[in-house]
Amino acid sequence: MRGFFKVTGILLVNLCLLIGLYLGAAAIFHQLNDGKSWFEQAKVQRFDKNLVRATYPNYQKFEPATALAIFEEYYQPTTAYRPFVGYRRNGFKGSVVNILEDSGFRISTNHAIDNSVWFFGGSSMWGTGATDSTTIPSLYASKTGEQVLNLGESGYNSLQELAQLNIMLARGLRPAKVVFYDGFNDSYYHCQRNIPIPSHAFDLQFRDIVQNHALQALEGEDVRKQVTRSLKPSEFLSTYLKTNYASEVDFLLAPLIYATKSETPEQDIQAGPTVSDKPISQFNRSQTYHHCDETQQAEKAANVLVSSWLAVHSILKDRNIPVHFVLQPAATYHPEKYNLNYLTDYDKQRIVDEADSYKGFTKAVMDAWQERCVAQSACDALVDMSKLFFDDSTPVFIDSVHLSPNGNQKVVDALLAAISEG
Repeated sequence: MRGFFKVTGILLVNLCLLIGLYLGAAAIFHQLNDGKSWFEQAKVQRFDKNLVRATYPNYQKFEPATALAIFEEYYQPTTAYRPFVGYRRNGFKGSVVNILEDSGFRISTNHAIDNSVWFFGGSSMWGTGATDSTTIPSLYASKTGEQVLNLGESGYNSLQELAQLNIMLARGLRPAKVVFYDGFNDSYYHCQRNIPIPSHAFDLQFRDIVQNHALQALEGEDVRKQVTRSLKPSEFLSTYLKTNYASEVDFLLAPLIYATKSETPEQDIQAGPTVSDKPISQFNRSQTYHHCDETQQAEKAANVLVSSWLAVHSILKDRNIPVHFVLQPAATYHPEKYNLNYLTDYDKQRIVDEADSYKGFTKAVMDAWQERCVAQSACDALVDMSKLFFDDSTPVFIDSVHLSPNGNQKVVDALLAAISEG
């Protein structure tokens, strides 16, 4: 028995020494980490699969640090609930992404809220894959010298944009002209059978919160408890630690954080999936989650977009404000027409899986528009850019729909040409 206690005592002493040594190392590495927390590091690792896009040929003219920042800062802003439109990013200050604190609008070249050109759309208009100065609104402003307002937001579809327009007008603001840039998001959400029509990106999450937590909210229960209750165990642990013990966790994991961080942007952007030599032409459809290759589903989805556009046209016509509706280009629309072999295999497969559905959706949109635009004398307001990049070998897509800055410039050039012709 005496021997047992002796061994136990030695083990405890050694354990205490090891803990002391580790805490000492943690203190040193915590200072070397420049304030980068465990959760910030985990967030970057979670989205490494997207950072590979910074290595695409589209960004050869960019400094590696700038190309990396475009995709890192896309994910860093938080998002908040906004009445009627559902959600919008919070304010953010970065090196290439900057968002106004009060409105959540991304800052553009010649940015102005009132009496400017208002640009509506989803993430492609917001500027996924672009710096503040190379989004569609900014490039338009640089080309024309006009003031602009970027009202785009990730995941937004035409109904959310219609609501945003009405909110702006109700506040007494007035645009000089308006551009709606749509197609992909209306297709993405409304071509799925398991999502209500109409819907938006956070619809199912909001429904879950209201249905499962409305009673607790009315009783005054802490909102954080309502949300964490519905999380998976691993997600709950992360949320709980982040909320209650963030600084302690950062300190204890300081050596691990230091060991895994990269020294240069070039190292960071090599993370994530690699691009194989397999051309997109050799990929076959493997999943069916969009169904607008079926006429009935396509007509339902197209009706949301066309109805929104015609409502916008009616509202602005009464105010004598010109508007243009752009049917945006997408890699899912006849992918055989583009150079897409530089994309990750994940994106190649997704594009092939969605191609038939998006073709059906695009046809339904054009048919519905041509049938309904005559009654409102709105037909000239449509700018069909669905074929803009056909047979153009220049890399412009970074995934199914988002464009690099050179693609945004071509969109602006086509838009200005259409406006001048009109």
